[in-house]
Amino acid sequence: TEIPFTFTPTVLGPIPYQYWLQTHNENEIDAQQSTLNVTGTGIAAPGSASFALAPPPAPLFGQLLTMKVSALNPDLTVNTNFNGPLTAAYTGPTVSYSVPPVTGSVPVTLTHGMGSFSFNFPNAGIYTFVLSGDGVSTTINVNILESRTQVKVTGSIAPSATAPMISATVSVEGQFGLVPDGLVVFVLDNNYAIYLPPITLVNGTAALKAALPSNLSAGNHTLETLYMPFISVSPNFLPSQATITIPYNPPH
Repeated sequence: TEIPFTFTPTVLGPIPYQYWLQTHNENEIDAQQSTLNVTGTGIAAPGSASFALAPPPAPLFGQLLTMKVSALNPDLTVNTNFNGPLTAAYTGPTVSYSVPPVTGSVPVTLTHGMGSFSFNFPNAGIYTFVLSGDGVSTTINVNILESRTQVKVTGSIAPSATAPMISATVSVEGQFGLVPDGLVVFVLDNNYAIYLPPITLVNGTAALKAALPSNLSAGNHTLETLYMPFISVSPNFLPSQATITIPYNPPH
């Protein structure tokens, strides 16, 4: 099946981006995901001087990001004669009806038409920047994201002398190649009465080994694995989950 796809940058300059593709099976989200890396060049109609603002390849909130700024001639080439200050005024997204969007400005100095500034975006969403200097003003929207995550899990249930033992290996991948931290929580057969200890991720991986009820029935069992980020430490990761089927064949 072919799906038509068009990538149109809305920011001036060369822009890399990463899409995560995921299918839906009725009301269930398929645990299998694919990534699509694309690049494009955002352009503006020639005719007047302007400024360009390029976000980093991983535009995530909650961490210090470097934004590149350039002054453009009417033909969209870099104005290497522009040397001096400009102001990057910003308005953030509305995250609560009771709290106004964040606003402010950041000073930027361009040398030979090029410069940059660093900024820690407090929330995900669309930020509107107005770049002003030397009588020129340009408005640019920048979309700041949360990193999607993908859970991959394998497991087995084996008999033992006292009770069946479940073993599982989990890896959690973050968008843009980031390594998530947080907890993974396990649920067997949608039965929360069966205790399986939560495991803290180390370098994006975790391993589970636990005893199951001695009367566990033979046949297939479902293991749901939920990734839960540490919000206070890394607020820019989204939770995710994966479910696998594990067969159990006790000795006769």
